[in-house]
Amino acid sequence: MASESSSSRRGQLIFVLGSAVLVAVVAVVIVLATGGGSESTVELSENGPITVVGDLLPAFEGDTATDTGAGLTAPILEGQSFDGTAVVVEPGSPTLLVFLAHWCPHCQAEVPDLVEWAESLSVPQGLNVVGVAT
Repeated sequence: MASESSSSRRGQLIFVLGSAVLVAVVAVVIVLATGGGSESTVELSENGPITVVGDLLPAFEGDTATDTGAGLTAPILEGQSFDGTAVVVEPGSPTLLVFLAHWCPHCQAEVPDLVEWAESLSVPQGLNVVGVAT
C-alpha cells in the first residue's frame, strides 16, 4: 500500500509539473505571437519611397581631374528613416552620405569606427552625416 501511495504521488507530481510546463510554453507562444501587447512598439519599414528633386549629377568616370560633376549642385533627396522620421538631404550644408550594405564585410568593419567617431564628438560641427542602409 505504501508503494501505491508513493507511485500515486509521483504520478500526480509528474502531471502537475507537465501541466505547468505546458501552460508556460503556451504563455510564451501567445506573448511572442501578439508582440507582448506593447503599445510603444514602432513599426519599422525596410524601405520606402525616395524623391529626387533637381537634376541628377553626371556619372563619375573615374578620373577626379575631369569629373564633370565637380562643383555642380546635387539634387535634393527626400525620404524616411526606418522609424518613419523624415530625412532630407539638400544643398546648403556639408553632408556625408554613408552607404552601408548589411552583407558587405567592409561596410560592417566601418560601422564601429563611425560609431566611435560620433560618440567621441569628433564629427566636424555643421557636418550632416546620413547613413543609407542597403
